[in-house]
Amino acid sequence: YSIILPLLLAVAISTVLSGRISKESIYSAKLMRRGIDLSKKIEAPALAGVRVRSLMRTDPPRIGTRATAREAVAALVKARRQALPVLTEHGEYVGVVTAAAAGAAIASDEDSGEVTVSQLIEWRDSVAPSDSIEDILGHVRSVDGREGLPVLDGEARVGWLPPAAVLRQ
Repeated sequence: YSIILPLLLAVAISTVLSGRISKESIYSAKLMRRGIDLSKKIEAPALAGVRVRSLMRTDPPRIGTRATAREAVAALVKARRQALPVLTEHGEYVGVVTAAAAGAAIASDEDSGEVTVSQLIEWRDSVAPSDSIEDILGHVRSVDGREGLPVLDGEARVGWLPPAAVLRQ
């Protein structure tokens, strides 16, 4: 135990001296040698002025609230997606159903044929077609995997914004 305090003091002093001698860590210095400057500001953001309207899909696969969990799994497999938007019979967006939720309902319930999508709905924040991609980037990054966000114009569903479309931009 008598060596801990001197060792702690030596590490603290060496860290301060290292920071004064060189502003970059060994990792950022290596990137700098390769021509990548992490401290450089991006002058013209790639997403400046881009609106959700220009990147959204207008007709994503969807499922109704009255569908069963088995039908939801079949629709998810057919669409090759992990989540689908859920709409009422009037076309109103009410959330998403995920493959995990539908699969769990089928696996854990003897009467899974009676479990409907309305019991499995998960809320996902929506964006408007007029929103700037820069403003909603945090929402896009928080979305699970490759799924995306619903695009609503007021109460009406307009489309779907997949994160891959934002990344390609």
